[in-house]
Amino acid sequence: MPMLDPEGFAAAKEAWLEQIEAEPRNVTFLRHAAAFLTLADRTLSAELLERAEDIEPTNPEWAVELGQSRWREARQFPEGWDAAKAGRALADFERAYELSDPSGRGSLLSRLGMAAFVAGDLDKARTYAEAMLDDIPDGWNRGNRIHYGNLVLGRIALSGGDLGGAGQRLLAAGRTPGSPQLNSFGPDMALAKALLERGERQTVLRYLELCLDFWEMGQDRLRNWIALIEAGRTPDFSRHLRF
Repeated sequence: MPMLDPEGFAAAKEAWLEQIEAEPRNVTFLRHAAAFLTLADRTLSAELLERAEDIEPTNPEWAVELGQSRWREARQFPEGWDAAKAGRALADFERAYELSDPSGRGSLLSRLGMAAFVAGDLDKARTYAEAMLDDIPDGWNRGNRIHYGNLVLGRIALSGGDLGGAGQRLLAAGRTPGSPQLNSFGPDMALAKALLERGERQTVLRYLELCLDFWEMGQDRLRNWIALIEAGRTPDFSRHLRF
């Protein structure tokens, strides 16, 4: 990282760019160089991914990676989200969706729904969220679809002033069977935080209790959040606000 080792970073960056100059159509070099630069030089990282996409325009991997990069860029700390940048991520994810096979499309739905909501396109967000919950196949992504499909619909309900509907969706999201991602990194707390700010403390407490069933790695954190809310305080959910 440039902040920890500026000379080492500069040397590594130069080495990557030399390899790319020598083999400009080597998508493996482009992929790994973009990954190396993704946090330190997002503009150059995106340019490398765009070059790879020009070389392999039918490969959805490049659109997915571009979308992920722009989605990270859309998150503005501590202000919140940049809707325009989220819209660019949405366009990338939609391009990847069109290029993907059915299994790949299913794994993109949560990104599509979240990006559409942040970008302010509630119609698209609803369409993708409903698709997440429609005819969910068994497999590793089932729990993600249940969780994020309900959360997106809950955020839409809340944006329209429907506290009850938003609360029901939050609880439905908490009833997910879990997934490799949710079991490791825990639930999304954006809707819970918004409801807590509107006084829906009991609903949020019930959601956290439901999350105890799948987030085994986060038992202590969940119980700490529960204790803070019961004491009338608001926990710091910042690491768990994914959209």
